Amino acid sequence: MRQIHRALATLALGLVLVGATTAVVAAAQPAGTQDQAHQRKALYQSELERNLQLRKQAGDKVSAEHGLLATRKALYQSASRVG
Repeated sequence: MRQIHRALATLALGLVLVGATTAVVAAAQPAGTQDQAHQRKALYQSELERNLQLRKQAGDKVSAEHGLLATRKALYQSASRVG
């Protein structure tokens, strides 16, 4: 039972230290200016557009490969019917 109490006390102390550290870090960070907020928003937007463009390119590539596979399958099926 003593080990359980010691473990709980250690856990509680650890949580208190983590909470205190988090509060200090949050208080130490500057709130930021309006320009910084705009810069972050612009960066976010540009990254979002880049990611969407990359996804579109990947989707186009998959569509092209799917079309190629469908064409090959059709050719194979027509060749097997003829021969």
